Amino acid sequence: FKRPLVPILTIAWIEIQDGSAEAELKQRILAADVCISDLDGTDADPARIVASNAWKPSLTFSPRYWSWLASVTNGIAREGEAAHSRLWLDYCGRFLSSPEEQAEVSRYFDEWAVRDSLFPGVEDFYGSLNGTSKIYVTRNILPIAKAYMDTLEFSGIFAQTFDKEHFMSNFIEDFSCRRVLVKGDSVEDEAMLAPLEYHKQKGRIDDYVFI
Repeated sequence: FKRPLVPILTIAWIEIQDGSAEAELKQRILAADVCISDLDGTDADPARIVASNAWKPSLTFSPRYWSWLASVTNGIAREGEAAHSRLWLDYCGRFLSSPEEQAEVSRYFDEWAVRDSLFPGVEDFYGSLNGTSKIYVTRNILPIAKAYMDTLEFSGIFAQTFDKEHFMSNFIEDFSCRRVLVKGDSVEDEAMLAPLEYHKQKGRIDDYVFI
């Protein structure tokens, strides 16, 4: 069942859905061996920044860009949030496919741009996870995800990952971790819950917390 939003660690807000007390949930979060987090919509919104042309204003005058915007309007009207992955993949294919374009967008996301884009409490939250390995699993491209990884001192990245259920299943099988913390905001992120529960039932992990 769902309970009202409560402050956790005094620096972040999450929704308790399993009836755990605050103290117990805080202990489980801090005990995590690994934190696997989505990027866009969870810690910041770099894809939205890129798609709004903040990184390359010259695209404003490109017919290709306006054609893509029309596809966004139509896609979201027909499919809702389910269209986001496809539309972002289409954007990358049109405007971020070459090494030169990816290098250019990575220069836009310097340390100051990354910190300025973070949602409130994100940096403090990760700072509280002493001894926890932090990994991004994101649909975004590697140069953008790496900018956030470097700034927030993450251990690794799995970029352009669209099947997160498959990713999580393989991750638990391939890496040694007993307590897993997962952060996400989308249906694709929620798909990671099924393999987590499966591996917990099989005894491959001891605990998981999904924020």
